[in-house]
Amino acid sequence: MVLAGAAYGYGVVKGRLWVFAAAMAASGVAGGAVVLTDRSGGPVARRPTLSSPMSIGGVVFVDADGDGEMRSGEVPISNAAVKVSAPLAGTEADLTTDANGAFVAQIGAIASVRVSVTLVLPPPDGAAVDIPIRLERDVAAGEVIEVPVRPVARSCPTLEACPDLLVPDLVPFNRLPSFLNDEMQREYPGPDKWYIDTTTSPGRRLLRVATISANVGRGPLLILGTDKRGDEFTGTVQRVLDSAAGFADFRAGDFELSASHEHVHLDSFEQIRLVAPSGAVAAARKISFCLTDVFPVEVGARAARSVAVALGLFDCGVEQQGINSGMADYYGPALPDQFVDVTDVAAGDYQLEIEVDPDRMIVEADEANNVVRLPVVLP
Repeated sequence: MVLAGAAYGYGVVKGRLWVFAAAMAASGVAGGAVVLTDRSGGPVARRPTLSSPMSIGGVVFVDADGDGEMRSGEVPISNAAVKVSAPLAGTEADLTTDANGAFVAQIGAIASVRVSVTLVLPPPDGAAVDIPIRLERDVAAGEVIEVPVRPVARSCPTLEACPDLLVPDLVPFNRLPSFLNDEMQREYPGPDKWYIDTTTSPGRRLLRVATISANVGRGPLLILGTDKRGDEFTGTVQRVLDSAAGFADFRAGDFELSASHEHVHLDSFEQIRLVAPSGAVAAARKISFCLTDVFPVEVGARAARSVAVALGLFDCGVEQQGINSGMADYYGPALPDQFVDVTDVAAGDYQLEIEVDPDRMIVEADEANNVVRLPVVLP
């Protein structure tokens, strides 16, 4: 599991020894350290001490026993890429851990910052590209944190077998988040701004509607293309992470090339139905989506997550797609396939139902919150 750089830790994945390191210029660690002993005389992780209350620190280490705490003899991860940021203050710094796996940053008069450590995980069987992720922590001024790393494949036949997995939770929204500014409100009309289109297909009436698919779970939704045939990946795996970069892979749906969108989608990701008291009266075909982060679902939502996918998820990749925790994907009403044909539906009051993951292809924390409804009055 190669990141880059000259210093390495280790992890065993699928019976293979993967090494990891990080690229960036080394930075010194201020203050002393709590010395741990290692009977073998090898490197050990050491917690830094802080020289100022207006600083933060931490140590990144291989959590060999999986208990989440640094023990004597556990190996440091040196030269690991660490980013310290305070978004509201507009400050950001790139650091690397020292030989003891430690880092310190001076943050001045800022109450807290977000620390992220970047790692790269190996691909699942049938895939080709390593997966960069970030372990994220919020750190208060004067605090020293431990960042355990244990990037091993886990056997999880069910979610109950691995309760510490950071499972995503997909929820459709019936309107835009209220905190989005006026410009975004205009650029991204919500599902409640549906309209009737009579020009795209002359002689037909198309009820066009936007869809918003939010991930409100503890971990990212990460879909990886597998089973490559030619230039396309036909199958997918959903990788579910834990807070130490461990992971379990679950078979998901299929990637397909959408001719109308000209890029790869995850098949049957959503369905839209028009419903009367007697039942569904019209429905769109199950819609395939390219999964991306478009906007946050609430103010501060990203602060609670501990793991994020460190990807550019906006390119509709043929190998990796996803929605980070606290983020939402968005498809506008004017895009291809974003409609229900209501040509033969009588005028009247209806409910428009939007269901995410109707075939239950995706492992989620809650399958009972996948449907949202909004009122529609057909003229």
